[in-house]
Amino acid sequence: MYTRTMAVIIMVITLGGCEQNEQEFGLPGGRADIMLINYSCANGEVILVKYIHNDENSVAVLNLKNNHSKLLTNVISASGAKYTGGTMEWWSIDGSATYTDVSMNVSTECQEVNYL
Repeated sequence: MYTRTMAVIIMVITLGGCEQNEQEFGLPGGRADIMLINYSCANGEVILVKYIHNDENSVAVLNLKNNHSKLLTNVISASGAKYTGGTMEWWSIDGSATYTDVSMNVSTECQEVNYL
């Protein structure tokens, strides 16, 4: 099971910077849906978040400036959806999100944007 999970995580990281037209993705626990959302942040950064989820698992891939991607996993939160990985935290609710580097105690507020 660990090997399979690591293979999926490597696939997610590899695809993190790629355009993907499919609306499904494989995660442990069965096929998963993908939702892409752009956020405009108070620090001037635009973050594309790829939410990948099924009944058993949920992850978020944040595409940040300089083509950096961060893979965060869903954790329990009192409200909204909270994802963490390493020193990074992404907490979203109702079209808003907070991006935090907990090691530096730096946060920025972000708003969902629609580029249609």
